[in-house]
Amino acid sequence: MYATPKDLVDAFRTYSRDTVAPYLWSDTELYQYATEAEASVAQELLCLQDMTSAAAVIRVSAGEPTVPLHPSTLRIRSAFIITPTNEQRSLELRTMDGMRDAKVFVDTGFPRVLIIGGSAGTARVYPIPTEEGTLQLTIFRTPLKALSASAKFEIPFHYTPALMEWMIYLAYRKQDADTFSPGQSAAGMAGFMEYMRKYQRAESLKN
Repeated sequence: MYATPKDLVDAFRTYSRDTVAPYLWSDTELYQYATEAEASVAQELLCLQDMTSAAAVIRVSAGEPTVPLHPSTLRIRSAFIITPTNEQRSLELRTMDGMRDAKVFVDTGFPRVLIIGGSAGTARVYPIPTEEGTLQLTIFRTPLKALSASAKFEIPFHYTPALMEWMIYLAYRKQDADTFSPGQSAAGMAGFMEYMRKYQRAESLKN
């Protein structure tokens, strides 16, 4: 397990014997691979839950039913609408297919439903709000920031071993005579997926 992104990058350099300059992979490349690895773990395991960041708290404007979802959002677990007077109401989550009998584009009032899946990157409140408010979500998401030597992982510590395997997968796909190795890249992907199956089994046993 790796306590910091720097520990992970150092471990990759040791694994790949890329410890002496000029390096086969720059620090910039390796931190990019690490960032992609953390996002992949979060996407596979849905291990980052959030209800407090800017990704989970969205302003709703009067007369505007469409709300932008943060690019990190993977799945919405629950939604609430909060008025300027702190009135709160739970919203029902539905798809557009579940709104066939509703006048989605006409009805106005206090929102009762959050419609998801209608357009990429957005959701829609129904009825169309007649006053401004705040949409409070509980979501699964990917990390909000890229990794660097001074950054911290967002995924749980016990999932960090899988990051090395994804880095191996990406690093050995690099189109360079000294780095391109389909076999090693495939082994990295296989190792990553084995970690995912292991972690998913562990979580299912807990549940």
